[in-house]
Amino acid sequence: MGNHIFLASQENFEKCIHHGVYGATSQPLERFNSEIIGGFQAIKQGDFIFFYVRNMGIYGLWKATSNPFFDEGGFLGKEYPYRVCFEPLIREFPRPVAMSDVMDLQDKGRIWTFDLGARTQKNQNPITSEEGKELIRLLLRNNPVFRPVTQIAAPYPKGKTELPISLATDNKGRLRYEGYLNAWFMKSFTAGKLKEIIGDYRDFLNFVPTSFNKVMDIFLTHVTAIDGVDDLTPFYRPLSMRVFSLVSMNSIGLRLSSELCGLTSL
Repeated sequence: MGNHIFLASQENFEKCIHHGVYGATSQPLERFNSEIIGGFQAIKQGDFIFFYVRNMGIYGLWKATSNPFFDEGGFLGKEYPYRVCFEPLIREFPRPVAMSDVMDLQDKGRIWTFDLGARTQKNQNPITSEEGKELIRLLLRNNPVFRPVTQIAAPYPKGKTELPISLATDNKGRLRYEGYLNAWFMKSFTAGKLKEIIGDYRDFLNFVPTSFNKVMDIFLTHVTAIDGVDDLTPFYRPLSMRVFSLVSMNSIGLRLSSELCGLTSL
């Protein structure tokens, strides 16, 4: 079960929850769009969704009711073509989590993947399951009185067109945009694939900020049961996109090479 924080202005937030759909902005450069698609491709049906509304805080809680899709119609228009549908989950939480509470958890090391810095700011921010639990705990603290959910007023229809992933190469055989390769991995992870190669995993996040002002391409968490208790262990190989775009003599490289040749599909 993934956890994601969507960024929105107050006006767009109200429109999104009215229609039960969120859209990421299309950019002029394909390189940026490939990274947006890479982030959205990590979302799957059933994932938890939070909203960070600028100058207000983090709202919850919703559940993705569709996989990400491409759509240039409806009230979002061509400006927000990368979309996912959602519905409210559990109960209403009218009072958001203040950013001061989030920063307090960041100081304690309990939230670290959510970063609003200019280097990593994007429409969609994946967070770990443990961080999602922290946000839900704060939402419950801030909203002690139970209020049943309000159903989506005007549900947006789920799209059927998958997000475009281009594995085109340059004249040296290298992938043109690393974001699309990242999207390929995310699509594989959402389908539960590649475990026979890299082992079991629970969370899979991409473009994760670090304390060194760098961004990890991909971050995975591994769960080991010890005396019946799950021990959540981060394990990563910062699966470097530059490495995997060139490697073809290992299992992942061969799988990707088959994708490039159109011999297999996800």
